[in-house]
Order: sequence, then structure tokens, then C-alpha cells
Amino acid sequence: ARTDSNAVSYSDTQIQNGKKYYYHIAAYKGNLKSDYSDEISLIGIVVGISDKNGIPRDYVISQNYQNPFNPATTIIYGLPYESRVKIEVYNSIGQLVDVVVNDIKSPGYYKINWNAARLASGIYIYRVSAVSTDGRNKFVNTKRMVLVK
Repeated sequence: ARTDSNAVSYSDTQIQNGKKYYYHIAAYKGNLKSDYSDEISLIGIVVGISDKNGIPRDYVISQNYQNPFNPATTIIYGLPYESRVKIEVYNSIGQLVDVVVNDIKSPGYYKINWNAARLASGIYIYRVSAVSTDGRNKFVNTKRMVLVK
């Protein structure tokens, strides 16, 4: 048997960070339509404004989610140019506890899942620094996250 599937995406231009949204989903194939799903809820995360190819217009770093978290969390970042990217995590007294990313990345959005199972509960800071490979564009930003065990 052969199965064909077509992925369809939905973009909501009115999403607000941290706000909860509710959806029902149905599948369509030709004139056939499935029943709607049970209600699902999603928390809005705005990552940035993109061009028509999905490339961010500026460097972007999202607040990690879930936050507080245990033991893993997700960080989304966007690059408008090919860049050397470094994401470092520091504890509340400024000690480096992990280097999550240290690589050259192409333009686009990236999602990193970070696991802090080996660390104690507390407040951590993640620092994202990026420099375009031509050296003309630089970005540095920090965000706070809370690990609760």
C-alpha cells in the first residue's frame, strides 16, 4: 500500500508571547474531511520577523520554554546571516556550566533542546553571541531561566 501525505502549516500573525491559544484540527483529502480533534492548547512564542524564505531579518533569541523547567528546556534562535554562534550557560554566580552551541550556522531558525539534569535547582543565564562570517554583523543577548527539581 502506498501512503501519500501532505503537510500543511498554519501561521497566525497575531500570536503573543506567553499567551495560551486553543485549536481544533481536521484533516482534508480531496472532498473528504476528518472529524475535528479534541481541543489542543499551545503557548505562543514569537521568534521574529522573517523574509519570504523564512530567514529572520535580524538576529533573534527567544525566551527558553518551559520556564521554569525540569530537567530540559528549549531555546530558539534565528540568524539573518551565516554566523559563528556560541550559546553558553552560566550559573547565578557567573560560572560557565555548559557550552550548548559553538559552531558556524547558516541563516535560518534553530531549536536547541538543553538538558540540565546534572545541575542543581536555581537560576541560570544563557548568553547567545553571534558574529557573521564576514565580521560585519554582531549580536549578543542574555536571558534568564529557572531550573526547578
